[in-house]
Amino acid sequence: MPVAMSGKGIGYAYHYMAALTAQELGVDFLAVDTVVSQPMEKLCEGLGMTARIGGYGGRPNDVIAAAKKKVVEKGWAPEIHRRQ
Repeated sequence: MPVAMSGKGIGYAYHYMAALTAQELGVDFLAVDTVVSQPMEKLCEGLGMTARIGGYGGRPNDVIAAAKKKVVEKGWAPEIHRRQ
């Protein structure tokens, strides 16, 4: 992600969509590999993901619930709260 986009919370939207897609595909575990920055570590932890070698992972339903709240708070997708 470009530096100008960092710190804006966009990662929550990425994680929301990744987890939603994983859920729709029937995937039980969502993994984020190669987490190399403290902001991304904080974001993953804030979404309830647990540390694993080189990255983070969590259940799609848990990530969706946590990320949805952040995305709606930002006002990016008010219709998201109607999904699920």
